[in-house]
Order: sequence, then C-alpha cells, then structure tokens
Amino acid sequence: MKNFPITLVVCIFVVATTVALLNGPPPVAAQTVCDASQLSSCAPAFLFGGNPNQECCTKLRAEQPCYCEYFGDPNLQNFVNSDAARRVAEACNITFPTMADCPN
Repeated sequence: MKNFPITLVVCIFVVATTVALLNGPPPVAAQTVCDASQLSSCAPAFLFGGNPNQECCTKLRAEQPCYCEYFGDPNLQNFVNSDAARRVAEACNITFPTMADCPN
C-alpha cells in the first residue's frame, strides 16, 4: 500500500502519454492559398469609391500574406499598386505594403 501513490502517478502518466500519442501530432497550419478573386467583394469600393463592406475587409485581411505575390503578378500589379487599393485597405485599418516592402 505504501507504493500506491507512486503506482497511481505512473499509471496516470502512462495513460496521458498514450492518449497524446494516439491523437497524433498537432495539425500543421494551413498554407495560405493566394486567390485574388476572393477580393471580388471589394470591387465596388475599388471601382466606385465609398467605404468597403465588412466582407471586403475580412477578405483583405485573409489575403494579406498574398499582397507581395499580387505585386509581382503583371495582371494584378497596376490594380494592387493603386491609390484605390490603398484607400480601401486604409478604410479597413489594414497595413498595405508598397512594392519596395516586398522581396523580389
């Protein structure tokens, strides 16, 4: 009976370790997939001015890791490097990089 607390602690440790191993490693963060079409909800604000809607701001935040990739895309470069893009980002309280901020 003297060894009961030690045995109990060892059993709890073994069970906890087994459960942790059976659950596998923690999930890897999903890699960002850049898709400029996700920003379609921002089109009215980009094209006609006015304030962007909440969906636009949410999508802009989600696409932030992609801004530099968009700067490098000849089809998107003039669009994302425009005053309208900066105005919409500012209205959403999002820091928008310049081309100089992006690695080549």
